[in-house]
Amino acid sequence: MSTKAIVLTPATITLDDLSRPIAGVPALLRLLLSAQRAGIGEILFLGANRYPSAVQHSLMRDSRLLTRLIWLDDLPWSALLQACPDLEKEWWESDLWILPAGGVIDVQLLRDAVQRPSTDAITVIDAWPLPSQRCEAAFVRVSGAWLQPMVATSGDIALSSLLGGLPQREEIVHIPNRGLVCAPVVSEAQCPAIERGLFSGLTSASDGWVDRHLNRNLSPWFSGWFLRFPLTPNHVTLMALTIGLLSAVCFAHGGWVSNVLGALLLQWSAVIDCCDGEVARLKFLESTSGYYLDIACDNLVHIAVFAGIAWASYQDLGQTSSLLLGGLAAFGTAMAFLVVLTMRHGRPRMASATLDRLIDALANRDFSLIVVACALTGTLQWFLWALAIGVNLFWPLVLGLAHKAQRTAHG
Repeated sequence: MSTKAIVLTPATITLDDLSRPIAGVPALLRLLLSAQRAGIGEILFLGANRYPSAVQHSLMRDSRLLTRLIWLDDLPWSALLQACPDLEKEWWESDLWILPAGGVIDVQLLRDAVQRPSTDAITVIDAWPLPSQRCEAAFVRVSGAWLQPMVATSGDIALSSLLGGLPQREEIVHIPNRGLVCAPVVSEAQCPAIERGLFSGLTSASDGWVDRHLNRNLSPWFSGWFLRFPLTPNHVTLMALTIGLLSAVCFAHGGWVSNVLGALLLQWSAVIDCCDGEVARLKFLESTSGYYLDIACDNLVHIAVFAGIAWASYQDLGQTSSLLLGGLAAFGTAMAFLVVLTMRHGRPRMASATLDRLIDALANRDFSLIVVACALTGTLQWFLWALAIGVNLFWPLVLGLAHKAQRTAHG
C-alpha cells in the first residue's frame, strides 16, 4: 500500500513561486521529487484549474518523477468523489500527508517522518529556517481513519479549506526538524538560507576526516555554482578527473613548486569530487552508472598521481626503486579498488562491522592532505614508500576479513 499525499495550493502563491529554482530544481518539482524519495507513491493536486496545462504536462513528462499524479479542481468532497470514485475506496486506509505547494523539505527529514509509526490524529513537522505561524501552511500527516468522518460530513466546504485548517487545531503533535530544511512557505529572500540548509543535510557514509572537516565545507560553494547551469553529475565527475590528471602532470614534472601545485590541484580535485554527489542528490539525478564512473575516475586519478610522483622521483634520484614503488602503489590501488568493489557492490555478502569500518576508514581521500604536507616539506619519496607498503597490506587484509566473515556466517 503506497503512502498518499494531497498538495494544497495557497491562494497567495503564484506560478513564479512554484517555478523558482531551489538548488537547481523548480520549487514545485522539488517538492514532488522529495515526496517520491520519501516513499509517497500517489499525490492528489487540489486546484488543478490554477495550474496551466503546460505546467501539468511538464511535470508528467519529467523522467525523474514516477509518482502517480491526480489533478482535480478544488471542490467539496462529494463533488470530488464523482470526479474520482477511487478516493472513497483507497485514501483512508492509512495516514495521509498534506503538502504545501511551493514548500521545500529535506528528503531525509520527510522520509523519516513518513516511516515513523504514529497513532496520533495530526502530526506537523516543525518548520526551519523560520518557524511557521499556526495560520500558515505546514507539512502535515493526518490519520485517514480520523479524517474520513470529518470529510464525509463537510458538506459544501471545499476540501482545501478543510485540510488547510488542520495546522490550527489544538491536538497537533510536533515532529522535530533536527535542524534540517522544512519551509512550508518560501520567499525569494529565504532561498539562499534554504539552499545552505539543503547542503548541510548532504553527507556520505564514505566521507573521511578530511572530507567532513575540509572538503564538505568548500564543496557547497562550487556545487552552488554548478547548479546554476544545466550540468549533470557526470560532467562534474569529469571536471574532478581533469583536475586530478593535471595534478599528476605537475607531480611528474618534479620540483618543489610543481609538487606543491600538484598537491593543491589534487586537494581541489577532492573538493570537486564531493560536488558530483551533491549535485546528483540535489537535482535528483543519482544513477548507478554515475556512481561507478565516480569511483573509477577517483582511482584513475590516484594511479596517475602515484605514477607521476614515482616518475619525478626516478628522474631526480636515478633509482629504479622509485619506479618499482610507483608500480607497487598503482598495483595496490587497482587491487584495492577491485576488492572493495567486489565486497561492497558485487554479489551479496554477509555483513561484517569490522570490514565496513576498515573500508570506510581507508577507502577515502584523506591522504590528499598528507600529500600536501609532503609536497611542502619535500618528502614525497617517503610518502611513496608508505603508500606502496600500506595499500598492498590493505587489500589482502580486506580479503582476509571478508573470508573470515563468510566462514563465520556459514558456521
